[in-house]
Amino acid sequence: MGGGLWSVMTVVGPIVLAIVIIVAMIRNRRSRAEKESSERAVREQHDIQRRAENLPPKGDPVSAEKN
Repeated sequence: MGGGLWSVMTVVGPIVLAIVIIVAMIRNRRSRAEKESSERAVREQHDIQRRAENLPPKGDPVSAEKN
């Protein structure tokens, strides 16, 4: 009985590990896309706020010279 259980664990263990790694990779990829979308939305909001305050766009050479 002990040898049969060991054989099953030897086969099932790597399969379970592979499934866990694949799920983690898929979730990480999805999180990266969500993060990029969030970063883009924040940049857009900052641009809107800078325009509302009549400030030059970020990265503008004129604003870099003043600092």
